Amino acid sequence: MKTKFKQWMKKTEGKADNTSNSYAYYIDKLSEHYSENEKSETDIYSLKDLDILKKISEMYSPEGKYSQKGEEGRATARNAIAAYCRFYENYSNGGADKKYYLVGAYWNGADPTDQTERFLENGIWENGYEDKYIDNVKEIPAGSSIAIKSVFTRNKTKSVMAIKAAGTVVENRNDGTTLVVDWDRNFTPFEVDFTGGYWETFSEVTNENHIKRIWYPETVKKETRNNKVKYPLNSILYGPPGTGKTYSTVKMAAEIIAEREISDYEEARSIFDYHLDDRIKFVTFHQNYSYEDFIQGLRPDVENNGSLSFERKDGVFKVISDKALNNLRLSEKKPETASKVLSFEKAIQKFVDEIQESDINYRVNNSVYIFDVDEVSFRYTGDNWIKHKGGIRMKFSDLTEFYENNVSIRQDIKQLKNISGLANQHATYYLLVYKKILEYLDKDDDVEVEVKRNNYVLVIDEINRANISRVFGELITLIEPDKRSNGANPLSVTLPSGEKFTVPSNLYIIGTMNTADKSIALLDIALRRRFDFKAMYPVYEINGEDIPDRAVLEKINEKIIGLKGYDFQIGHSYFMERDVSLFEKMNHKVIPLLLEYFYNDEKEVKGILEYAGFMVEEKSWPLKVI
Repeated sequence: MKTKFKQWMKKTEGKADNTSNSYAYYIDKLSEHYSENEKSETDIYSLKDLDILKKISEMYSPEGKYSQKGEEGRATARNAIAAYCRFYENYSNGGADKKYYLVGAYWNGADPTDQTERFLENGIWENGYEDKYIDNVKEIPAGSSIAIKSVFTRNKTKSVMAIKAAGTVVENRNDGTTLVVDWDRNFTPFEVDFTGGYWETFSEVTNENHIKRIWYPETVKKETRNNKVKYPLNSILYGPPGTGKTYSTVKMAAEIIAEREISDYEEARSIFDYHLDDRIKFVTFHQNYSYEDFIQGLRPDVENNGSLSFERKDGVFKVISDKALNNLRLSEKKPETASKVLSFEKAIQKFVDEIQESDINYRVNNSVYIFDVDEVSFRYTGDNWIKHKGGIRMKFSDLTEFYENNVSIRQDIKQLKNISGLANQHATYYLLVYKKILEYLDKDDDVEVEVKRNNYVLVIDEINRANISRVFGELITLIEPDKRSNGANPLSVTLPSGEKFTVPSNLYIIGTMNTADKSIALLDIALRRRFDFKAMYPVYEINGEDIPDRAVLEKINEKIIGLKGYDFQIGHSYFMERDVSLFEKMNHKVIPLLLEYFYNDEKEVKGILEYAGFMVEEKSWPLKVI
């Protein structure tokens, strides 16, 4: 019964593991205290009478007989026995093993296709199929939690699930069709960043994390606040090769995205991979990396009928900054306004899908046409345009601004301040495309959704290998926390394209730096004073356990520190593989690195190897230990 109580605490009341365990512990303590003082051997978990349980609960209430009796009178103990009474009442009515279901509300061919509003008004949910899910619906017990969901794809690749309504099943009519539901009238729709295989119209949810996220979001928020991690907006992990810098960025980025501590690396890896190329971007700097690669630049258009032309292309930093800023702005809007924007973005995506699936260009009018789509804009040109034959960009953000401001005629556009100069200059073309997108709006999609402020992460591997001044340019100032969008002194710059640009306050930059390539002392001073630095040097035990061949690595690094300093040590990751022999690690990984460090100085490297206890094969090159 104790196990069921803990499971019920987590699933039904949304308590964290530590709270559930604490309550279970106090029930044991109360059993001991009650048995001793009432002279009656009592195990609360074995009691089968709800009235007796409630009587015991009253005895430990603030006005009860044992309200001040040491540990057993503490508030946690009182809360524990009260919770156990609720659990047992639920259990005795057959509801301890509560079930959770996600259901759809879209009926193809119906008017409207989205039946959510009808379900809420009539206090029901209905299975729209005559030949599917009949037996599944019949098995749903009264007392189950149910939620209406909508799963869709955003930006062609990203699966998103919106939770539109939630409630409790009051009655199952056992016809495989109708459930009577007490819908939560104060429910605010929201989105979750997982789909978890819930594309079908009917799905039982058993994943505890998903149950919490869907039915107990306030508990998740509370846990997030309690386990919140705080990272600087700009940070660099630095150290010699093989010390786990890239490995650590995965965990760090995942914790920033999830806004909580993550102890399981596999979970962190899963979160990182899921959000990669959406809320997480990864880039590696190199000697030829430039401002045009990172921020914005011109790229040759190689598919322009053989004529030489260039197209403007946003770099990785601008792309993720725009995404983060869009989320930040939406999260600051009222749900009704944010929902309106999201509906329009869905309409844009439908129009994009049509363009990309078509074999012909989309004609804006008789002379202008859209011929391509990138991540944030349409590319269009004219039949007789010579100057812009390679196309110019019609930004989605400008069109969204039209929708937010209820643009209907060309003159309305001229009144807008937060649009690009091109949107003003080419207002006629923009307006024609805008009106086309309006045709794709889902008129039934009128459920308000609260947009959560999310964090975004840009990981820059080998940040010290590029010319920082050349890559960041004038934006190096804008990454400072107080100069960002929501900082104390927000700043923006005008890019060479004429666009205004600001760095959002919900974008985290994580860099990694190999100190064997360049010392921190030699790092660009502008970068140094704008980033927090975290040292990562070799460790010789992890979670209380020695790494393989610890003594060898310690000897090698002891010698290196004496010859070249701490920044040229060998990282512990080179020794972590347990199914690879020490000699393979040395000959294939460590010795090549040592030869690089010491510029192929055979005498120096041989001395290090012998100091670590190895025999070096005579006349071998490269050096080889045996």
